[in-house]
Amino acid sequence: METIKADRREVLRYLGYKNGAAPGEEVSARIDACEEALLAVIEPHSASCVLPLTIEESQVLTIGTTSVTSRALAKHLAGCSRVMLFAATLGIGVDRAIQRAQITRMSDAVLYQAIAAAMIENYCDQIDTAFAAQIASQGGRTRSRFSPGYGDLPLELQKDILRILDAPKKLGLTLTDALLMMPSKSVTAVIGIDDRPEEPACPEQAAGSTDGNSGNNGHHCDSCTMTDCPYRD
Repeated sequence: METIKADRREVLRYLGYKNGAAPGEEVSARIDACEEALLAVIEPHSASCVLPLTIEESQVLTIGTTSVTSRALAKHLAGCSRVMLFAATLGIGVDRAIQRAQITRMSDAVLYQAIAAAMIENYCDQIDTAFAAQIASQGGRTRSRFSPGYGDLPLELQKDILRILDAPKKLGLTLTDALLMMPSKSVTAVIGIDDRPEEPACPEQAAGSTDGNSGNNGHHCDSCTMTDCPYRD
């Protein structure tokens, strides 16, 4: 696994900088310092498994023995026969750093939140890339990851993912009653596996394709119903 980095563009997006706006030298230096501090305390871990998938016309998806209804996920995974479930976390050290900063320097707490959010995305991107390469070596393709809470996929699916992966024991990853993950900088997701031989793409479709097959992007603003989200692309 590569060193986990915080994409600066993502950090600035989480901080509310838009349209190419950039912070001043003092804030930039503070972002660098906070990133170094987080790199010293993160403990990235992940767990995953591959399960069979069936999709019914009623948009009920059965993953292993777990069923969930989601129009968005059914559309995203159309043509897939298997999925990988995974959970990833940066560990409790990040939460502790944020909590300390909330007492001693609130501005750093805000920076820690943004930097850690970008870090967990980078970690998940690395997991995506490695898994996509593995499936490609077997002649298949993967879809970009899709997390509970995107589109109409209920957050309650996180309970099943953590249970199936035995995440509380393996990763120390649990859910609160409000379905918030602890440690907070954690992700659960579904990655579709399409085992069919790849067909030549229509040039027009390939030029304008946004179906998630061309990369491992964890953001799905086009399928998310939270149109008032401040982080929406």
